[in-house]
Amino acid sequence: LKPIKAGEVDFKHFHTYEEATALLRMWAARDPDLVKLYSVGQSLEGREIWQITITNQKTGKDTDKPAFFIEGGRHAGEISGIEATLYFVNHVLTNYGKDPAITKLVDTKTIYAKPHNNPDGASRYSDAFRKKYFEAQANRMNRLIAAALAELAAMRMGNVMRA
Repeated sequence: LKPIKAGEVDFKHFHTYEEATALLRMWAARDPDLVKLYSVGQSLEGREIWQITITNQKTGKDTDKPAFFIEGGRHAGEISGIEATLYFVNHVLTNYGKDPAITKLVDTKTIYAKPHNNPDGASRYSDAFRKKYFEAQANRMNRLIAAALAELAAMRMGNVMRA
């Protein structure tokens, strides 16, 4: 499945590695006083393993504050953890300055978030999942079309098929 609108945050689909990376970059560019984006290494296939630090840098260094760490995608098939991590980050950043509890959290604590701990496995799993999902949908659609055509043919011959 594709995003509803490219470049905008939505949680109506599973994000690819590239889409998740774009979100992290967008958040870091949009909120430079709150978000720092950096690579903590590379995967075996050469993908960057991105992590962000969220804290109000004007109220102190991230390493001087109590911290919370969240990660997703440790194992290849755990793509829902990637979504949970992205959703959490989006919730915090969207509500900073609006929700007093979120604002206090970011002003006084540090959040470290790594959505794709295993980007190679997640990408491989996501690609296989998407292919399998779309093949299943195509097969289902082909069966429905074949059934509809058979019913039309039967109706033309004066026979009514029953499901």
